[in-house]
Amino acid sequence: MEAARPFRMDGGIGLMKLGQISRRGCMMAMGGMAAPALLNPSAALAAAPAANVTRPRKPYLIAHRGGVVDRTRTENSLPALREAMRRSYTHVEVDVRCTRDGQAVCLHDGNLARTTGVDVNINEVTLDQLHERVSPEVVPSFDTFARECAAGQMHLMVDVKETPDLLLPAFAESVNASLHRHGLAEGALLIGSGPVIERIGSPAKVKWRKSFAEFEREVIGEGGDPARYFAFDHPLDFRAVDIAGFRRVGVDVIVTVNLLHYLEEDPIAQGQADLAYARGLGVDGYQIDMDYEYFTRNIISL
Repeated sequence: MEAARPFRMDGGIGLMKLGQISRRGCMMAMGGMAAPALLNPSAALAAAPAANVTRPRKPYLIAHRGGVVDRTRTENSLPALREAMRRSYTHVEVDVRCTRDGQAVCLHDGNLARTTGVDVNINEVTLDQLHERVSPEVVPSFDTFARECAAGQMHLMVDVKETPDLLLPAFAESVNASLHRHGLAEGALLIGSGPVIERIGSPAKVKWRKSFAEFEREVIGEGGDPARYFAFDHPLDFRAVDIAGFRRVGVDVIVTVNLLHYLEEDPIAQGQADLAYARGLGVDGYQIDMDYEYFTRNIISL
């Protein structure tokens, strides 16, 4: 029989039996499972790098979709980022796509319609043409977003979206240059499209979305550097043995909980239960939608 796990809701301790349905299939569709090859960053950056942003404290609290998103603050926008800074998140996760002229911009979908009402594919317009149609406050360039992060001592988790092969080199260089220019490369966390991540390289860390046994075999066993990775998945895809293994080799474990994980369940109750399970495992960070912020801060403080 499945063991009941404790969780905290509305200030009290209760019990909930958690189904062991893996979210890894969902994660594969969103970001893939393969570990990318790791390359050195380009030596030709657009400007001299800034001093590194101060190392964040643990446990990390990472705002999903570009910050605190609500009816007044669009996802991946500068107002959403600024609100996350005001609330003292350690990181913000931002979705990044590429314009026709190879510039990285903060946008989740390939088309602008859902978030801006403008029916345009992002890879069919230049950065200037984009900002003729929508405000740079709503869809900022990644460089502008990174500059504000650095000014506010906010670290970045960058979800690099897929892009046409022809744009890959310019897209990767645009992301890489901004991370270095604003002192965010060391401590940056990369998730998303492997072909782009492969071109960005160190010192940013790359997601690992398999078990520790596979990490031990495929990375450590092949002479790879564990310090280049962080483990990233839904809480129910981790077991205590995974956490112990990653901790032993110095790899941070970050869980992701957002509303879209629970389309057939009560997203608040189940998300809170899964966050509490992650807290019991002793993970290093939580990537969350704002709906889970109060609860997550509560369990972190226990």
